[in-house]
Amino acid sequence: MLPASTLLAWAVNIGGFGLLPGSLANLIALRMANDRRIWWRFHFYSLPMLAWAALVGIWIIATDAVREAR
Repeated sequence: MLPASTLLAWAVNIGGFGLLPGSLANLIALRMANDRRIWWRFHFYSLPMLAWAALVGIWIIATDAVREAR
């Protein structure tokens, strides 16, 4: 079973893709945690997710552009 902080970070990350203002759920969950260190834990999980999403988005756009060029 995942620790509550890990589960919380992954759950709120889906809504905002790693950006704190990206989702109201991020702000609510981090305030409910009442732990200043959770900000670091949150970004430990959210920034890799944001990078992954950006790379997938770039790949989708690039492959679509190549298909249209043919």
